[in-house]
Amino acid sequence: MTRRIILASNSPRRQELFRLLGYPFEIQISPYDEESSAQPGLYAGTLVKRHAYGKAVHVIIENPDAIVVGADTVVVSPDGRIFGKPADAVDAERMLRDLAGKWHTVHTGICVASYSIEANEAASNRILRFRTSLVSTYVRFGRMTKAEIKHYVESGEPMDKAGAYAIQGGAAPFVQEIQGDFFNVVGLPLFTVKKMIEGAMR
Repeated sequence: MTRRIILASNSPRRQELFRLLGYPFEIQISPYDEESSAQPGLYAGTLVKRHAYGKAVHVIIENPDAIVVGADTVVVSPDGRIFGKPADAVDAERMLRDLAGKWHTVHTGICVASYSIEANEAASNRILRFRTSLVSTYVRFGRMTKAEIKHYVESGEPMDKAGAYAIQGGAAPFVQEIQGDFFNVVGLPLFTVKKMIEGAMR
């Protein structure tokens, strides 16, 4: 039986990346509230996995015949602070100043949710299964002048990006080195997601 695949994300970047996997899929935005579910002091890797799980579980309950993929990405500054999306231009400039000339970490949590479906299994007996993964990539920015940072922020691109930058966009010239999955920094580690979906299809 062919399973529907749903991406529980309203991110255009994740949707674009997901198309590269080659699966027919639907998009359903999860009502999960990241802000109200955040806990101060929580390890960033745990936080993104929790958010990914929250997004997936809200959607799978309404779509028990589907495989649902949830994801969340954060940037962790060199001194350990979690950078989500900037609140405004001033916040975006602050983030970029903190990242300039240093290494930082990008964590993406992935959750793939599905119900077990066997030929002899009644709907009431199906088991809800969750597969979660954490993918971390290390990025080093070169030095950035105040003018470069201001010009980039004024482009508007940083405003809806974790860490206030798009590695595949205007921030590309600032990236000096990367260790790990490039697509993870964009917002979706494709190799990991593919393997998780394949596991859910079995």
